[in-house]
Amino acid sequence: MNAKFVVFLFLFIGLKLNAQFNYNSKVSALHFNVLQLNMPDNEPFLNQLDEKNGIIYWLQAYNEFLNLHFGNNSYSTHQYIKNADSYIAQIKKLEKDSPFYNFCLADIYLFSAYAYLKDESYFYAAGNLMRAQKHIERNQNKFPHFYLNNRHKIIQIAIDYWIDNNISVWNNNENCNYHEKFNRLINKTISNVETDSVFRKEIKLLSGGLNHVFFASNDSVNNLINNYGSDWALNGPLEMLVYTKNFQKTDKNKTKYLLSSACEKGYSDKCNQLNLLLGSMYLNELNDSSEYFLKLYCNNQPDGNDVLFAKFKLSWFYFINDKTVLFDNVVSEIRYKPEAKTLKDKQALYELNSMEHWNKNIVIARLLFDGGNYTQALGVLLENKSKIRNYTEIQRLEYSYRLARIYDKMNEKQKALVFYNMVVSSNLDDGFYYPAYAAYYSGILYEQQLNYSLAINYFNYCRHLNSPIYKESIHRRATIAIKRCEKAN
Repeated sequence: MNAKFVVFLFLFIGLKLNAQFNYNSKVSALHFNVLQLNMPDNEPFLNQLDEKNGIIYWLQAYNEFLNLHFGNNSYSTHQYIKNADSYIAQIKKLEKDSPFYNFCLADIYLFSAYAYLKDESYFYAAGNLMRAQKHIERNQNKFPHFYLNNRHKIIQIAIDYWIDNNISVWNNNENCNYHEKFNRLINKTISNVETDSVFRKEIKLLSGGLNHVFFASNDSVNNLINNYGSDWALNGPLEMLVYTKNFQKTDKNKTKYLLSSACEKGYSDKCNQLNLLLGSMYLNELNDSSEYFLKLYCNNQPDGNDVLFAKFKLSWFYFINDKTVLFDNVVSEIRYKPEAKTLKDKQALYELNSMEHWNKNIVIARLLFDGGNYTQALGVLLENKSKIRNYTEIQRLEYSYRLARIYDKMNEKQKALVFYNMVVSSNLDDGFYYPAYAAYYSGILYEQQLNYSLAINYFNYCRHLNSPIYKESIHRRATIAIKRCEKAN
């Protein structure tokens, strides 16, 4: 008899005997609807299932978590954490002799840890991560053949990779081992789950989401393509979001196709994050539809979850289209609620603080660049070359930086280096991130030319420069690049 079937039969009988954690067909149907974002965040699941079935509390926490971060939610992170604590308390009243007991508790602790992390409550986030780890280990020890143990192992690999890559400087081979372990375990886990199982759908979503958040590597994106195919993105709003997130920097045309499909299928009505992506995509194309989707995102999202970022994008739309009154109104809204906790919201405030230096043509070129329209972006800058003498020192700095980035992407490396060096030598790193990034990208170009000594010099200089808001990130990347070059030299 097939070993997988024996394990499944054993667990199925065990779960049936323990009705307090009964993953039955009705639960599976609800689970599917949760992953499709078909359930409102205030949907009373207990009205649909036996309140003694502990899985219902996990599903409730799961549904609220997905709606909080991806859907159209109606409450705050604080309220979510409060609700999650109540679900944990309910589960702890039940029997502990089911693998779903520790599984459900570990998952809800992970949900809460992520919510605390987004709220910058790092101490509480770490505490819930440790609690989740405790329940994960208990399950692996008590129920080593439980078919969902690997689901948590996949998350562990991603977290371990992030810790090693952000707190310690590891060489590329070790980082590649994480990618290999990650992809290998995903493939193994999917093969051990029934083809029509909702958990199979969930693990695919999990692997794609973790790849974007933690790895963002082409190898893992290729693994995503090979495993699921491009049609997978059409299966639901979260699939569409995960696929788009993974391809938005590597394949602009695929991203545009997917986002257009999301709108046609109504997925953006369920997943508000897709509206933000659509608004940003249209803005990069200088398309008037941008305003509609950015406003739609803001109207369906509570403050504190990239709303400042969306309003900042909206301010750029009004700025480049000379809509002065609307521009002033949205800037006032941002400054009325200036608290920023997400990285994107902090970026929005940073950009607005230098608003006096904005130049319409430079902003347009930047947007076109972000959309992958490098030739058009270059044309905008060169057409306005004669106006440089009227620019402020900061505007000239950004003009040079944008030219460098465009030439770099267009594979005109020597021209890129000329403009990068102009930016690096500006002595304006205290107020702007351009010099540090120009030094880093110069190092990358010299590394590509196998001139490791010069590359290391630029990476070291990057670490010497300040970089408002992005300092930790760019310095870490430079440190990793130095180790890479030292090994290759």
